[in-house]
Amino acid sequence: MGNKQSTKPNKMQSAAAPPTSTSNELPPLPLSAADEMDVDSEPNDASLAWETCTDDWPFKVQDGLFIGSAMAESNLPKLREKGISHILTVAEGYPPSHPSFFTYKRINVQDDCSTDLMVHLGGPQGALSFIDSAMESGGACMVHCMAGVSRSATVVIAWLMQKHKISFDEAFRKVHAVRPWICPNPGFRLQLERFAALGYDLSKWNSRFGCFFLFFWLRTLLCGCCNCVLWLRTL
Repeated sequence: MGNKQSTKPNKMQSAAAPPTSTSNELPPLPLSAADEMDVDSEPNDASLAWETCTDDWPFKVQDGLFIGSAMAESNLPKLREKGISHILTVAEGYPPSHPSFFTYKRINVQDDCSTDLMVHLGGPQGALSFIDSAMESGGACMVHCMAGVSRSATVVIAWLMQKHKISFDEAFRKVHAVRPWICPNPGFRLQLERFAALGYDLSKWNSRFGCFFLFFWLRTLLCGCCNCVLWLRTL
C-alpha cells in the first residue's frame, strides 16, 4: 500500500548505482578534482540501459570520447547519430562491423589480471594517440570491449589521466558517473596506479611490470595481506 511507491527506484537512483555486484568492489569515489572538469555526459544513458536491459549505444564521457560494449559497436544508426568517426576495439574476436564507415584500431587482449594492457597504449601507433587523432580530425572515438566494463574502461581512464593529469581515482569517478558498472580488473587497476606514479609517461613503462601483476594479486588473495600490493606500487 503505502510502501509500493517508495520501493520503485527513480531514474536518479538508477543512474547512481551499477546494476551488478561490482558496486561492492568499486563503490563511488569521494568528490575530487575530476568533478571540476566538464561532464558532458548524457545523464539518461545509464538509467535507460538498466530499464530497457539493452546496452547497444555509445556512452559519452566528454566531447570526442565515448565508451561502450560490443553491441554498441554494431549499432550503426546510433554510432552515426553520436558523430563517431573512430572505433577502438580492446578485445579478441571482434572484427570491425562497419569498416567502410569508421576508422578502426584493434587491440587483441583478454580481460585477465596478467594482461599488460599498458604496452598497447603508448607511442604514435598506440591507443591513446588513436583517440587523440580522432579528436584532432574533428571526429569522435568510441572505445569498446565485450561488455564495456573492464578493458575499454581501463583505456578511457588512462587517456583521461594522461590528458588531464589526474589520479586513477579521479579519472575512474568521471567514467563511473557516465557508466556506473565499469570495473577494471585488479591487474588493470594496479597498472593504472603505476601509470600515474610514472607521471603518465608510457615511455618509462617496463614490460617486466606485467608479469608481477597476476603473481602479487594471487598472493594477496592467498595470504590475506596487502604487503605485496603495497610493494608493487613502489616499483
